Amino acid sequence: MHPPQWQYDRDNTYIHRYFEAKLAKRLGEDQARRVLRDNVWGPMEEDAARRDFTINAMYYDPQTQIVVDYHHGIRDAKKKTLRMIGDAATRYREDPVRILRTARFAARLAPWGFHVAHGTNALMRSMVADGEAAHLVPERVWAELVKALQTDTPARFFQVLAG
Repeated sequence: MHPPQWQYDRDNTYIHRYFEAKLAKRLGEDQARRVLRDNVWGPMEEDAARRDFTINAMYYDPQTQIVVDYHHGIRDAKKKTLRMIGDAATRYREDPVRILRTARFAARLAPWGFHVAHGTNALMRSMVADGEAAHLVPERVWAELVKALQTDTPARFFQVLAG
């Protein structure tokens, strides 16, 4: 049995309820222009724009048997490229945990030959050097680390972060 302030999420990692409650109270962006609340459901096109990666923003319509692709995910999947949707610097600034998520997805997809888009590693390193990742919430870092360690190639997570 775990203390009541912790909850068990679908990926078997512990997330502190205090963090979730604190985040839920805040709306919009903070002074660093990080998005604090973006889990509003809406039309498929808006949902796709909120995704981190182009390959994660495709939708399959079972009635028409068509893949709906707003952000060139099919192209990137064919090229085995992990690319951030929109301007990567802006997206990483909105939520610096995306730096860790990029490394985690690279580790998860490494067995299939995926690589991080050109220039992204240098951008991530410069943002960390500039202090953009200094205020990451420890619970979110832990959650990404646990997920990365559960991939078939966890070393790739650290390789991407090291540049």
